[in-house]
Parts: sequence; structure tokens; C-alpha cells
Amino acid sequence: MIYYDGCPSSFTFCIIVQDNTIGYFNDKLWEVGVKLFADGSPHCGTAAVTEPYLNTPLTETLGFPPAPSNGTLNWVSGELAGSIRKWTNEGKQIAVHCHGERACEQVLEIYEQVGLKNFHHH
Repeated sequence: MIYYDGCPSSFTFCIIVQDNTIGYFNDKLWEVGVKLFADGSPHCGTAAVTEPYLNTPLTETLGFPPAPSNGTLNWVSGELAGSIRKWTNEGKQIAVHCHGERACEQVLEIYEQVGLKNFHHH
């Protein structure tokens, strides 16, 4: 197993694939899609939001990044668009984690750019 080499260098984890491909593994385990993480979590202060997180005793206790912080976008838009386009062209389902407004806006703009009109694949 290897890490897919198209993941941004800022990732702390990535999609694990076998032989640098995504697809069928066996009759009990297979893969039909890819989940990407556009941002972090509001519980850690890493969701990519428009209004900055504030410093409070709770955020300091929880270890949030120091204020002012608007969280983190995990992808440069061009890299995310390229990955979504690649896997969509291969017929894979795409799921994107995005909590913050900046991440949601980034993903929706990329879906429009890539030409995804139906966001539901079944």
C-alpha cells in the first residue's frame, strides 16, 4: 500500500491506495469513490470560516490555533479541481468534507468549474 502522490503536501493523512490505483479489492471490500477533506473541524478551530475564531479560555485549553485564525483550506483550488476532475472522469463517486463557509464556497465553485451539475451519484 502506498499514499496517493497527488495529495497536497499540507495533508497529515491521505487516501491509501494499492498499486497507485483506486478500484475493486475483493468480493467483501471494494471502493467506489473518494473522500476528500477541504478543511478541518470547528471543534479544533481548523474549519475554514469567514469570521475568525476568537481567543477564549476554552479555545486556549482546546489548543485552537491562536486568534485571529480563519481555519485552514487543505487544498489549493487548482489541485482540488484536478483531483475531482480525475476521479470523476474515472467514474468514481466524490465526497468532500467541508465545514467552514470558505471551504464550502471553494468546493461549490470547483464543482461548477469541473461541470458537476448533479452532486448526487448513486
